[in-house]
Amino acid sequence: MGANEQMILPIKERIDEAVAAVYAQHGYISDGEPNKHAVEDRVYALVSTAVVDKRADRGKLAVTRRSLMSSVFGQVPGPDAWDEQDDPELAAGVYNALDGHLWRLVSPEYNGKIQARLNGDSGLILCRTTATPDKTNAVYVTTDLACMLADWTAPQKNRVTKEVNRFASNLVMAVERQPEYAKRLNQELVSGTKAALGTGQAILRPALEAATMSVNGDEVSDDDE
Repeated sequence: MGANEQMILPIKERIDEAVAAVYAQHGYISDGEPNKHAVEDRVYALVSTAVVDKRADRGKLAVTRRSLMSSVFGQVPGPDAWDEQDDPELAAGVYNALDGHLWRLVSPEYNGKIQARLNGDSGLILCRTTATPDKTNAVYVTTDLACMLADWTAPQKNRVTKEVNRFASNLVMAVERQPEYAKRLNQELVSGTKAALGTGQAILRPALEAATMSVNGDEVSDDDE
C-alpha cells in the first residue's frame, strides 16, 4: 500500500498497522504475528530486577515509564521527536498505543500480568510510584513494608475513600431534594460501607489464616532446631 493510500485510512487503522510493524522491527514476532508474550517476557526481566529494599532508594532503582518504553521499543520515536516525523499524529498514536500496553502489563493489581508472574518464593510485590527525581511514573518490586504502604496500599485506600465520598455526595443531593428521607439515606451510606468492608474482610480472611499458620509453623521449626 502506498503512502497516499495509507493517509486515506482512518488513523486507528494506520496506528494498528504501524504497531504491528514496530513489533516486527524489534524482533517480537512469531509466525508472522506480533508476539506479545515476548514483550511481556522483556518487561518482566526489566521490572523483576528493579528490587527496592527501602523507600529512599525508589527514585534510584525504579524503572520509569519512559525508560520502560525505550528499553522495550527503543526505535520508536518518543514525544520529543514526534514533530520531526513525517506524520506526527501517527507517531504519537503508535507511541501511546505501545506505551499504554506496557503500562497495563505493570498494573499493581493482583491480576496484572507482571504482578501475577511474581507469585513465587521471593514474595515480591510490584508497586508503581512517582517518587522519582522528576516525579514521573515508575515501577519497581519490593518486599519492604514501608514501600508497600506508600506505593501499593495508599493508592488503593485513596480509591476506596473517593468512592465512598462520591456515594456520600450523591446522597447529599438526594437529601437536599428529599429532606424527609435524610435519616434513611444516611443508613444507606452506613450499611453500604459496612457491607463493603465485610465482603473485603471475608475475601482476605483465608489468606490471613494461612499466613498465621505459616508464621506459627516457621516459629515451631525454629524452636525445634
